[in-house]
Amino acid sequence: MSTAMNLTQQLLLALKARGATEVFGIPGDFALPLFGAIEKAAILPLHTLSHEQAWASRQTLQLEFAAGWAWPPSLMAPVR
Repeated sequence: MSTAMNLTQQLLLALKARGATEVFGIPGDFALPLFGAIEKAAILPLHTLSHEQAWASRQTLQLEFAAGWAWPPSLMAPVR
């Protein structure tokens, strides 16, 4: 078994070493091979969205729920 890392693994480890905790991306034919490699590596979680505002809105709702101002996150549709 080879212990050599591929470019995706090296990139993810470098991001993690610099404090990254998640990877975000907008799906498209050009990015699907990279997204597959990121998920296979399982070094950082990958979140794909149709646009950045969708993720920001979900995060805002989760914070509002924590403060007692919104529906529980479990009632929200899953992101992916």
